[in-house]
Amino acid sequence: MNRMTSLKLVMMLTAFILLTGCSGELSRGKAEHMINDFLINDIITHQIYLGQRDFKKEDVPKFRQLANKGFIDMRFIASDNYYERYEISMPAQATPYILKYEKDSVTVKLADKIEPKVTGITKSSNDAAGNIVCIAIYLYKLKPTPFGEAFISQNDLTSYHNANKQFMLFDDGWRRTK
Repeated sequence: MNRMTSLKLVMMLTAFILLTGCSGELSRGKAEHMINDFLINDIITHQIYLGQRDFKKEDVPKFRQLANKGFIDMRFIASDNYYERYEISMPAQATPYILKYEKDSVTVKLADKIEPKVTGITKSSNDAAGNIVCIAIYLYKLKPTPFGEAFISQNDLTSYHNANKQFMLFDDGWRRTK
C-alpha cells in the first residue's frame, strides 16, 4: 500500500469516527427526534364496557356524541334519578380505534401525543453507576380520535402538556432510558 492510499484511508476512517461517533452533548434536535419515535407508541386509551351498563346522567352526553357519529351503539333501557341504563355495543365503524377486545369491554384509542418540543435539557455528570445522564423536558399536543373528542376536555385538546424523558450516553450514542 503506498503512502497516498494510507493517508486517504486514515482520513476516511477519521471522518467516519467523527461523523458517527458519540457526542458528549445531547442536542434538542436529537432529543426531539428520539422522543418523537417514542411518542408513536405512547397513546392515550380508554376502556369502554359493553352490554348493559348504568351511566351517571352527566356521562351520557359523551356516549351520545359517539352514538350520533356512529362510533358506538347504545340502546336505552331504563333510568332513575341518578342513572340511565343502556345496552352498549361497538359498530364496525369503531373498529379502527379499538386496540383490544375483551369479554365485556374494549380498549379504544383516545389520542396520539404529537409535536414534541424540547424546552430544556439538564445534564447530570454521572448517575450512581458513573453514566452520563440527561433529562429532556418537552411539551406535546394531543391529536384526538373521535373517542378522544368525546372523552378528553376541550382544554386538554388545545393545550400543550409537559413531560420529560431520561437519556443515557452509551458508547454508540444517546439512548432513551425512561
